[in-house]
Amino acid sequence: MNHNSVTLKITPPRCGAENISSYSVEFSVSGEDGWQQRTASKADEVTVSDLSLDTEYVFRCRAVTSVGVGPVSEVSGSVKTLPCSPPGKPQVEPNSSEISVSWQRPAELGPDVQILSYIVEYAQTDDGVKDRQWNQTMSRAEKAIVSGLQSETQYVVRVTCDCGAAGRSKESITVNVCTTKREFARLAEYLKHASKSIKSEFPQLYKLCLKEEDIDIEGCRKFTLGKESMRQNRTIMLLGATGSGKSTLINGIINYIVGVEWKDNFRFTLMDKTTEVTVQTQPSGRLQNELLTDHRGRPRGQRQEDHRAAAQKYVFDSVLSIFGKDVAENIRVLVTFADGQRPPVLEAIMASGVPCPKAKDGLPVNFKFNNSALFAHNQSSAAESTGGEDEEGGFDQMFWNMGVKSMRRFFVALNVIETKSLSMTQDVLKERQHLEVSVENFHKLDKLHLSKYFGIEQTVQQLINH
Repeated sequence: MNHNSVTLKITPPRCGAENISSYSVEFSVSGEDGWQQRTASKADEVTVSDLSLDTEYVFRCRAVTSVGVGPVSEVSGSVKTLPCSPPGKPQVEPNSSEISVSWQRPAELGPDVQILSYIVEYAQTDDGVKDRQWNQTMSRAEKAIVSGLQSETQYVVRVTCDCGAAGRSKESITVNVCTTKREFARLAEYLKHASKSIKSEFPQLYKLCLKEEDIDIEGCRKFTLGKESMRQNRTIMLLGATGSGKSTLINGIINYIVGVEWKDNFRFTLMDKTTEVTVQTQPSGRLQNELLTDHRGRPRGQRQEDHRAAAQKYVFDSVLSIFGKDVAENIRVLVTFADGQRPPVLEAIMASGVPCPKAKDGLPVNFKFNNSALFAHNQSSAAESTGGEDEEGGFDQMFWNMGVKSMRRFFVALNVIETKSLSMTQDVLKERQHLEVSVENFHKLDKLHLSKYFGIEQTVQQLINH
């Protein structure tokens, strides 16, 4: 049985079979009166095609002889065609322990039929075993990652549509694939040899070789690291003032992703200026693909702090109004320059009314980082080091370990956060343009007020002096 055909088996009668020249196979939609027919030349399997998808049919058969047509057989039980055609042939991309699988949606879909998910089945091929042991993984999109496989091993992969109450489709074409040889060299070591060395003291710094992409957006630049794959992406929109440690945090993230350890005598850096970087990590890295977006803060002086804080609060609220309030559920606080204590900034965030998820203690969900140890010297000589330097080195390693734990917690939490679509409609773009004009006018008014304030301050000082 398929989405548009049914295969029947015709059994010849016990008597008079030698006089039968052919068979007339008749079929009708269940519950209807009209019958259509197909001719089968012999008693064997016959396929009735050109049927409607997700439809129940009944069948009957007559023998045709030289003297006429014989009596009709009993009507079969109803048979329902499948709800959709099979998915397209799977495209596979293997590595040593995983297979990335992608496919096309079914070309034909029955009326009112919806594909709820896809079932990706895979099995290890073994000539000595007749029945394959099929394993399954589910996916809602037309792609999936099959993981936990053995290296240098042959597998077969196929995909089926799950249409809920309507049933399942027929399996796709089964494809053969072989996982690759396991590479034991670390990704960090590989990137070290592929990156540009920067003149620096210990540890040695390497600038990753990024590929710039033309995104045709004024004032924006985009760089890509690694090859694009079919893994699921996550987008991090990083907001913070100048000097808050965004760029150093991103350098910490990239070192964590590629597997740099405290004992290594090298570190990686991305770029000197804040920009947008797409990181497509290799399978041996700590993470799947991550898209990191760093939004540059505005320079400010100490006297302007209160004025800038009001402006930034306005921008934050406006961003939420554009992207929608539901994006507030995905806000996470990344605390830089943190120590082992509870960061005081959390109370300030609570007081400011910034919407974000709360932990059990009522404070914003947060992750603490202290990247002062990222480029710190990790080796000391007992003959050359004083007790104070040894203590400092111990603190550096403590902050490094704290950062690794926070990174691990952050990315585990990131993987379970429900993604929000930030696709902008024309109305949203107009609202964004209006926002930019409003913010620009706000800053002009802010500068005007500051200028008047400083002028009054100078006048008062002159009056005091004279």
